[in-house]
Amino acid sequence: MASKNFRCCICDNTDKWQNVDEFRHDKKDMEICGHCGFVSYGSLYKTEEEIKEYYRAEYRPAPGVGNLFSGQRKIHYHEFFLRSVFDKWKADKIAPVVGEVGAAYGLVLKWVKNIFPEAEVGGSEMTLSYRRVAFHENDIVLDEEIDLTKKYDLIISYKVQEHLMDPDKKLREMVLALKDDGLMYISVPCWFNTMYNFGAAGFTLSYYYDTNHINVWTRPLFETMMKKCGLEIVKEDHCVYDSTYLCKKRNDATMNEKPVYEDPEEIKDRMRKIKEASIAFDQREYGKAIEIWPNYPSGWQACYENSRGELHKKGFEEIIKEFVDPMLKACPYSATVFSIAADICMRYSKWDQAIELHKKVLEMRPQCPHSLLSMGHCFRNLSAKSPDKKIELLKQARDLVRYTKEISLQSRDECINWIYKDSSNIPLPTEVQGGQI
Repeated sequence: MASKNFRCCICDNTDKWQNVDEFRHDKKDMEICGHCGFVSYGSLYKTEEEIKEYYRAEYRPAPGVGNLFSGQRKIHYHEFFLRSVFDKWKADKIAPVVGEVGAAYGLVLKWVKNIFPEAEVGGSEMTLSYRRVAFHENDIVLDEEIDLTKKYDLIISYKVQEHLMDPDKKLREMVLALKDDGLMYISVPCWFNTMYNFGAAGFTLSYYYDTNHINVWTRPLFETMMKKCGLEIVKEDHCVYDSTYLCKKRNDATMNEKPVYEDPEEIKDRMRKIKEASIAFDQREYGKAIEIWPNYPSGWQACYENSRGELHKKGFEEIIKEFVDPMLKACPYSATVFSIAADICMRYSKWDQAIELHKKVLEMRPQCPHSLLSMGHCFRNLSAKSPDKKIELLKQARDLVRYTKEISLQSRDECINWIYKDSSNIPLPTEVQGGQI
């Protein structure tokens, strides 16, 4: 039964919802708007107070070391994306007012405060345990709601909009709280493009359509909603971590421009194919899975591992031609597949090619520890084949690992072991003619 009187946050219609549970494995009252193609959980749509209570108590336990590791990785993404903004603030000697919606336990706001000690920072977080940790460990005061009576230089909404009731209304309130030259930094997952678990490993249909994500956008529909709320895109990225935007206020007169909607039948066709590809994967028909939905990174990975022996008989050049090149073409914005390609090159001792692929990964996943450490392995192996450059290459390997140790708490122990190993293979000055290393 389609929901009644449930307002679509994209087109505002209430009268044309269709149930699309057939594209899930279970019944959760997932629905699509027959006007614009927006997918949501209309029949599960709770009152705002019920949603708040869920996020206060049930959504997640107190943060742990895993949250610290993932939070550190995301700060690398923030630094990559906001570098030009921060450089301008420094040049103009601005003490910014920064607010974050859904601030977790304050890691990002603490990072901003470390860069700009005079900044005024604050934000919102529904989960009480997170607010407590933010206060006691990071000296960040958070409330359940962001203070929208202030005027902000920057408001951060990072992976929040998909969880909100009436996200368009909430976003409009944030826009009105920006200074005239203020910026909105916003990132959301977008569906029906790459089949992956939005930051988690692999792909499962139940995770992909998790009901925690009340709002299931496509990129055009989310951009339509931002325009509707008075935002103009200044900068965007769709590789680093889903769809991320830096926006400024639009002229209010332009907010009523003709919106861009999806064809609901086309969206349903994509949902059908995604389910079929997922079922094929679960049945270990990996070639069929990527044929149905080519932009399926874990499908390509499983396909390679399942056919590795057969591919190996054909040799490295044929593996590149028959497998790697089609994979990269099918998933051009996936750091995962470039990492897979780099690992394949390393298996065949193609160290220089692997280094170039890992550099590509680092463009998509700034400061990625796996790629930094893997590049270290490449330089280490090159050193064994280049006696005249051995010390130089070992130093390059060690420098990469030293850097990784400083930017990744999760990799610290592994890095220390490799640093010592590399140093143990670099001779002392007294062992080298001329005393120079």
